[in-house]
Amino acid sequence: MQRLCVAACHKQKMKMRLSLVLFTLVIMIFGCKKSNQGEVLSGLYVETAPKAGAAEMNFISDNRVIITGDSIINQASASSDTFSYQIANKEILFVSKAAPKSNTTIFSFQQPDSNTFVLNACTCLCPCPNFKSLFFVKN
Repeated sequence: MQRLCVAACHKQKMKMRLSLVLFTLVIMIFGCKKSNQGEVLSGLYVETAPKAGAAEMNFISDNRVIITGDSIINQASASSDTFSYQIANKEILFVSKAAPKSNTTIFSFQQPDSNTFVLNACTCLCPCPNFKSLFFVKN
């Protein structure tokens, strides 16, 4: 009788452990998916500084943007074109597949609120005195 009680108790403990492991895995999976999605922008944003109106970014879908106007911080790869974009780890990556070759441009990205964001070509942790930040406001 005592053996049956010990076996039943052991079985119950194993079920509890299995349930705990499964619960932890589910939490980890959903947590990772949320953090990897990145931010999504929508609508038209216009540069306000350093050169007001010099560039516009029209975010037309969750991963496409049309950039028009002057080149952004003299980055030739980011002049008027349609780009795919991704925001992750406080950086925004623009990828153009326009001929003759694909171009990729990366900026540090800050979004103080849903109507503004700031880009800077300096993506290192060191100070970058030669890079000016670009400020955009939703139109």
